[in-house]
Amino acid sequence: MTKPCEVFSECTAYVKNWISKQPEVGEESITDWFLFNISEKLPHIKYRQFTRYVEGRVTGADWEWWFVFSNSQSFATRVQAKKIRLNKDNYSGLAHTTQGTLQVDKLIKNARTKGMAAFYAFYTNSDSQTLCNRNGKGYGVYWSEANKVRTDFIQKGRKKVSDSDVLSISNPIECLFCCPLTFKGQNGVEGFKNYLESYFPTYNEQDVNSNIRSENLGFLKTPNHISTLLESKEIPDWYESEFRNRIEGIKSILVIDMRKEK
Repeated sequence: MTKPCEVFSECTAYVKNWISKQPEVGEESITDWFLFNISEKLPHIKYRQFTRYVEGRVTGADWEWWFVFSNSQSFATRVQAKKIRLNKDNYSGLAHTTQGTLQVDKLIKNARTKGMAAFYAFYTNSDSQTLCNRNGKGYGVYWSEANKVRTDFIQKGRKKVSDSDVLSISNPIECLFCCPLTFKGQNGVEGFKNYLESYFPTYNEQDVNSNIRSENLGFLKTPNHISTLLESKEIPDWYESEFRNRIEGIKSILVIDMRKEK
């Protein structure tokens, strides 16, 4: 078990226990705790919150997640967090609208204007089956791609969405670092693509009304504002003002240095 696998597993288990004992804990509190603790325990992960933030009305996202494979290539995704209630109907949360637009549509479309993928992070204490055919026992954070969420739960019209429905299209988030697929191949990019194509084959559909795929969706040249985060022991005070055009509408960024992961 790699160190990232261990840390993500420990933190997701904590989230599950937290929700079990305090069912009304909010998504924002979980997100802040989860991302901060991961970055504290793993030195190759950087987490930055921003003060100039407009609630996801612009992007539909809670944070950006960057996986840096080299100085020239990264994978970037916008992430929306949702708490999934046990034995309840979760449709209204997934079909949330802002300014008359479905949040999931805003997430997908805005991400694609930047060449990014769109994913959801789900917080729950459910033990239901996931995509990789393991139950969720011990885990509290899952992820799934936004196109699948929209297609399965929203596009077909109003229907009850259970916690087991949501987990059936999701994987435990720590599986990104525990699954052998992620590290299969000659480099991190190849393994990461294998993982995405195996579990989230529709993540790179071009838009919500098309079956056209963009094979390299999310795979971008590593930008300066991401390189700066990785190269700085302490995030400089001028960071937010210097890169304000790149972070507009985003509450925080999580950057994972995969350059030495094998």
